[in-house]
Amino acid sequence: MKGTGTLVRNAVLALSAALASQAADASMMAQPQVTGHVTALASSGVVVVDGRRYLVAPNSVAYRIISSLHVGDAVSLYMDGPAQSSASHVTAIQVANAP
Repeated sequence: MKGTGTLVRNAVLALSAALASQAADASMMAQPQVTGHVTALASSGVVVVDGRRYLVAPNSVAYRIISSLHVGDAVSLYMDGPAQSSASHVTAIQVANAP
């Protein structure tokens, strides 16, 4: 029975470590993939930051805020994939506070 107790103890320790790791990951803040200035607003589904076009995800937080953006606004873009991928979409936009 000594072996069973050790096995259970090791399983509990492994599970505890896994849960602690997930809790730490969940508490980390997401980092924006793109920061820069709005250089154009091509349509309600596209925002151009520093000359590069980014598609905005339909029905996202970004889609609802895009109509209030202005050329020259400093923004941070949060995306559902890599910024370099044409398949990624902007899901949230944070506008920097004006000085």
